[in-house]
Amino acid sequence: DIGLTLGRSVGTLAGSGLPSADDLYGRLRVFAGHDPGRSFLFFAAGLEGRQVLSGGANGDGWRDVIGEADLYGYFRAPGLPGHTFFARASGAAGWSLDTPFQLTLGGRTGVRGLHEEDFPGARRILFSAEDRLFLRWPAPDAFDFGLTLFADAGQLWHGRVPFGVDSGWKGSLGGGLRLGFPAGTRGVLRMDLAFPLGTQDGRGPILRVTVFELMGLFAGFQ
Repeated sequence: DIGLTLGRSVGTLAGSGLPSADDLYGRLRVFAGHDPGRSFLFFAAGLEGRQVLSGGANGDGWRDVIGEADLYGYFRAPGLPGHTFFARASGAAGWSLDTPFQLTLGGRTGVRGLHEEDFPGARRILFSAEDRLFLRWPAPDAFDFGLTLFADAGQLWHGRVPFGVDSGWKGSLGGGLRLGFPAGTRGVLRMDLAFPLGTQDGRGPILRVTVFELMGLFAGFQ
């Protein structure tokens, strides 16, 4: 699936006395999936920015360029019934930024042993792996119950955004419970406990409870 958006500023609609630029805006989105057999592979990417033709505060040219990409997959081994292995590699970055912009390394979809506000910056790379175990117990006809073990690693670069830092490599390990009612529902309750690796200023584990998909196909792409 490929999507292209183009937009052009219209000077006659600008308010009087307000600075305005002559802009051309563009956004490209790509999504692809593949089923090679006992697994599913997905790729999603996006790139957007605005071409300032004249009147920009920081000169003409491309400004506010933001890009992101996700490669992730689900895998099942014949000898491990009930196990689904999930893996993801993700990157995001911003360049030539006039509009306020900031990424962080921690959070629900980042390195889960860190808080949402930890390590701000402009360029980020993330890796995650999970073993999701579906237990046909204690009442599989009534509700779904499972366990998960996961590991995260990532790095962030400041990129000259406000309060940006170079994080170095950070990681976390953790596990959690999955509960879905009724059986077969997509609305799964997730309870995860994530432990940061290495020296993190004495911080302990982080417990999160969510009712939506954190990573994967059902999470969508933003």
